[in-house]
Amino acid sequence: MQMLLIAQGPREWASSRLRAWNLADQADWIHCCTAKSVLDSDAKELPFDYDVYVFQKWMDAQTVRIAKQLRFLGKQVWLDLADPLWWLEPHNFFRFLPHLTGIVVNTDAMQRALREAGASHQAALPSIAVIPDRMPPDAFSQLRRHEPRTRPVCLWFGRAENRVGLQSMQLSLHYSARMGQPLTLRIVDDGPARGVTTAGPVEYRPWQLHTFQQELLDADVVLVPPYPGRWGELKSNNRSVTAWCAGIPTDDGWQPERLLPLLRDASLRARLGAELRREAERHYRVAESIRDWHQLTGNR
Repeated sequence: MQMLLIAQGPREWASSRLRAWNLADQADWIHCCTAKSVLDSDAKELPFDYDVYVFQKWMDAQTVRIAKQLRFLGKQVWLDLADPLWWLEPHNFFRFLPHLTGIVVNTDAMQRALREAGASHQAALPSIAVIPDRMPPDAFSQLRRHEPRTRPVCLWFGRAENRVGLQSMQLSLHYSARMGQPLTLRIVDDGPARGVTTAGPVEYRPWQLHTFQQELLDADVVLVPPYPGRWGELKSNNRSVTAWCAGIPTDDGWQPERLLPLLRDASLRARLGAELRREAERHYRVAESIRDWHQLTGNR
């Protein structure tokens, strides 16, 4: 059994890295390419020598045509959804359904929402499995050594368009500052070095795959405010898990008083970080995702 994961983008894109490239790195029966390399090819040049094809998020008219061709050849065709794209591309999504072996999502909430959407549209859905975002071995290779710091660093990372989520952290950051605790907010993303104000200095660093681990290991707390609205309810916790792997506690901003003791007490950060790392080691290793895919596809 050979599987091709057709990633939405390159390794630098988080969902493509976590749900495609990292799996291919760890399993010799899983292979990966970008959607662009497939969709830009002539139909005669498509790689037809795999047993299972997984399209990550893509569901345009060309993808539907390719899926029909693959199913005619007896191949399995899966759709991997890390975002609720049926709200953005409803027509293409429901046109894609008859040509799918199954759908994989990354959260239980996404699975429930997708089933609700199917019922609302009176659409027959294929099987929907949940495979969480999980981490490769090198994510566990280093552990943050928490030490007292006069001005602890609160790290936020992601796509610049998602900085809007930082608004829900403002109460926590201002409360800590008003209680006499200095802090630095560090933003690591692909956006401009401006635009965010809070209690204390704001630093901006460009997100780069080869430097991100060191940026992470210099943080005392990682901020993980949710995305606004229903979209945020369905999103993966992969930013939290990224921090947990390095033994760094996280804060989502829901309880303004919770951040302050983490900033003041390095030993508390170390204890909580160690607990969260054990949680990540138990439940968020990429080997589990590889086993999940084998179970989904291997007996068909």
